[in-house]
Amino acid sequence: MTVADPGAPQRLDPLSESPPVFPSPALDRLARAHPATPALGFLPPVAVLSFAAARRMTVFDVLAIAAAGYLFWTLCEYWDTASSSISSPRGAWAPVCTG
Repeated sequence: MTVADPGAPQRLDPLSESPPVFPSPALDRLARAHPATPALGFLPPVAVLSFAAARRMTVFDVLAIAAAGYLFWTLCEYWDTASSSISSPRGAWAPVCTG
């Protein structure tokens, strides 16, 4: 167990160092979501539809489609990361993309 430095700044409010999105504090509070919100919105429909589809397929088909989906998602993530890291914007959009 380590003891925190008493002179170190404490982060009491998680949004204290986050810049406001809107000038109005009420709108800014409504614009922020809990990290579990996407999971709560997407997991139930995905589970129901996956179960409905899997009832009509063999175990091999389910595993093959799951592996193909995982491979497709991995390649999309790789392509997105590689294309956004390697390319540098040119022309009129360069100041917008690079800040």
